Amino acid sequence: MFECPSCNKKTISKSSKFWIGPIRSITCKNCNAKVSVPYSSLFLLTLYLALMLIIPKMRMNLIAILVMIVVIFVAYIYLNYKYVPLEVKLRKNENGYKKQKIKNVIMATCYFTLSFTFIFLLT
Repeated sequence: MFECPSCNKKTISKSSKFWIGPIRSITCKNCNAKVSVPYSSLFLLTLYLALMLIIPKMRMNLIAILVMIVVIFVAYIYLNYKYVPLEVKLRKNENGYKKQKIKNVIMATCYFTLSFTFIFLLT
């Protein structure tokens, strides 16, 4: 279980953390705060997806490719659980909402620019 960043109680399950994202949030059972992960977590996902696209193009046998894919998937899951922080999504009338929204727009723009650059370079 993970601690809610709002009330510091262990109410966020490990499986819930895996399925939330910057846009999709869950509600803490204790304090009803909306909890998600920051947009910066998408950079880890982009790296994972880029590796998944590059590995099959390597000149190795099928078994080695499958082992690399499994190892990278396990590493992604571990890094996601260990280092991606949880954050409270502020509502419109709360202090800091505009600052959080501006930060999210900047991070989302950087993420989508990076993602489309990777896709363009890999094709």
